[in-house]
Amino acid sequence: MRPRFCLMVRAGIIAESVSPGLATVLKAIGHRKGRVRLYASEKIIGASSDHQNTWPFVARDPVIEVRSYEQMASLSHQDLFITWCHRLHYPSHAASLLPACVRQADRATLLYDTQFGSWRQMMTQQVRFVARHWNWLRKVGLICYTTIFPDHDLFRWLRYVRVPLSVGPNIHYLFTEADRKMLYQPWDGERTRELAILCTGTRGICREREHLLRDLEAGLAKNSGVALMRHRGASGESRGAGQKVVWALDEYRPAIPEYLEWLRDSEFCLCIPGTSWTHRPFEALVCGSVPILDRVNARFHDIPWEDGKNCILTGEPWDIPAWRKAVDRALGCPTAKRLEMRQNIQVLRARHLCFESFLNRMADRLGLDRPHEN
Repeated sequence: MRPRFCLMVRAGIIAESVSPGLATVLKAIGHRKGRVRLYASEKIIGASSDHQNTWPFVARDPVIEVRSYEQMASLSHQDLFITWCHRLHYPSHAASLLPACVRQADRATLLYDTQFGSWRQMMTQQVRFVARHWNWLRKVGLICYTTIFPDHDLFRWLRYVRVPLSVGPNIHYLFTEADRKMLYQPWDGERTRELAILCTGTRGICREREHLLRDLEAGLAKNSGVALMRHRGASGESRGAGQKVVWALDEYRPAIPEYLEWLRDSEFCLCIPGTSWTHRPFEALVCGSVPILDRVNARFHDIPWEDGKNCILTGEPWDIPAWRKAVDRALGCPTAKRLEMRQNIQVLRARHLCFESFLNRMADRLGLDRPHEN
């Protein structure tokens, strides 16, 4: 019997790692179809550390079978997924096998990680990509953007079906049941929460993020109605008196149990992106904390966002005045409105945010047939 799926992973200078986005795709395919074959280089197979320590989670998942590039040429697949990142390169022997593998597949999907840059740079990059690889790209039916999702690109003009990756919880909650149970603990939608805003994560992922965080922190420090603190309940470290805002970045980041506890006791959660999307909006909603996020990042979450009802939406990712305004909206939000938004989130969580629902929506977005459709 032929394997039903394979996923070919990029290898090269920094390809001894797998990303959380790729792990999400693997999890969704395995959930829908029972198993998935991952074709990878020895560098990836042997990796002990990687982006957000993703590989150990993928390697021990029982539905993911890891195989070498050499093994993919003799097999045909019902659904073939090919990752492509312009910063990395397939080994020459693996690249030479791509056309035959795509031809033998019933359906082919490209998981595309575009290079960051201007619209002109991305378009030039795609023109070169299509010109060099049209011999197998012409059979690709669906292109899933795993980082930036541009409004206009060459793939749209070529009438490809284009979708953004559906982002859910972080890698720990995807693959570890104990962490997932902690994430999905119940909470009281009627209770007033202790913390007004929670901001946590890493400050220096990119210059834009660091600049934005420093600006917002400086503004909050000057606000006499805000008690800014590094730790929850750290009254000795708070600056000012008023609504509590926890600013737990870098070395102050909490461990998973504390992070989830803080989310469940926060009215709002600041969800600033890094170099692309962030998992935090999904996790905040599950814990009943109203996400504050930008409209660009929001499209990577298959969630029916409604500004002022289940979130606070800003404009572009690095629009500092828009983020300031969003933070001010959160701090000025009346108690009754906060309770109303949290009750809306409670309904959304029950209908839309359960783990099974997320994986099924991700599989649907990737064009995978449901079992009864086979």
